[in-house]
Amino acid sequence: LPIKDFSWFLVRKCELTTLEKQFFALHCAKQVLPIYEAKNPNDKRVSECIEATERYLNGKISIDELMDKRSAAAYAANAAYAAYASYAADAAAYASYASYAATAADAAAYAAAYAAYKQSIWKFVETLK
Repeated sequence: LPIKDFSWFLVRKCELTTLEKQFFALHCAKQVLPIYEAKNPNDKRVSECIEATERYLNGKISIDELMDKRSAAAYAANAAYAAYASYAADAAAYASYASYAATAADAAAYAAAYAAYKQSIWKFVETLK
């Protein structure tokens, strides 16, 4: 099963709570952050969005603070000059939206090396048990 299809199935067909979907999207974004940072080492907008998403999901910042970081990550995705780097930035931006967990997973799937990414998803799934 291709990783994109697996991610879609996990988010759309498994009985995950909204919060579990959000944490899955966050997990996907974290996995591909190094790809973005390798291409854009001085651009911290994506990592700041990932950090803000995690803080928001843990109740430590407001939605307004998250939206500022989300917007910055979306601009980073548009500015990324390498296709895989922009997918990583997209994953971070989408991870901050509860309803875009599948989109974040898709973006991460394009950015990550399939074998390592698939293994990280299985580890995440194990934490849900």
